[in-house]
Amino acid sequence: MDTSRVSAALAGKKMIENKGNKELIKLLNQAFNVECNDTFLYSREAELFRKKIKNGAEVAAKFEKLSNTELRHADRVAMEIINLGGSPVWDYELANDGGSLRTRLKMHLDKELYMYNCYDSLLKYDLDDNFAITLKGIREDEKEHIRLITELLKGLR
Repeated sequence: MDTSRVSAALAGKKMIENKGNKELIKLLNQAFNVECNDTFLYSREAELFRKKIKNGAEVAAKFEKLSNTELRHADRVAMEIINLGGSPVWDYELANDGGSLRTRLKMHLDKELYMYNCYDSLLKYDLDDNFAITLKGIREDEKEHIRLITELLKGLR
């Protein structure tokens, strides 16, 4: 018996069960939207901090890394939305340049906490095993982002 065909059939069955799950696709699109917006926000702020604060290059480098990570998250979430029969929807938010570094970091901390909880909630759905593993990894990335931003906040006077 060809076990690869059986595995493919079972994987396909699970995807069909989830295809009608509009709520799951909606939640994934919310995550996709935040990840996309954060990708550009972190990148933009990296450049601002590099230019506007003393020793801003260190913060900028961390923000550039966060931007790249958020882009990977958005890409993976978008692929799953498509796998489930949906379409990724991105509502671009114009970045607000206002506020101090402390204010910006607190805003990012709130967003990262929100995303950690979002991925935690998504893991309660009947997901493809590979995507569930991916979401656990993304959730751990968000946990690391929380740690990093908390560390940056503590470093401010």
